Amino acid sequence: MKKSRYTPTSSIEEQIELESDIDVYKWSQENRNIQMSDDSKLVIGGGFPDDENEDEHPNKWGLGIVLGKDLYEGTSSNCVTFQSPCLAQVSPKGEVFEVANMEVWVS
Repeated sequence: MKKSRYTPTSSIEEQIELESDIDVYKWSQENRNIQMSDDSKLVIGGGFPDDENEDEHPNKWGLGIVLGKDLYEGTSSNCVTFQSPCLAQVSPKGEVFEVANMEVWVS
């Protein structure tokens, strides 16, 4: 962390710059699958571009982040919603990872 997270800022981008060098993936507007949930999982991003047929590229896109109902385990894949790569360095093909820490940022 570059500076204390309690340093006053005027935007989330400013706060992110204060804390560390992290990648921020903004909504790509390729689809509207920003978040989904049910009683077994929380999903952030995923699916295919609105103008692309799933059969054309069956393995190109997946779900950005999927967390199980206990928020203890999850998976990650390339995500068209945020144009992000797999976010789990230990499992680039979407295998299960264990959540060590989680922060949620909204603006």
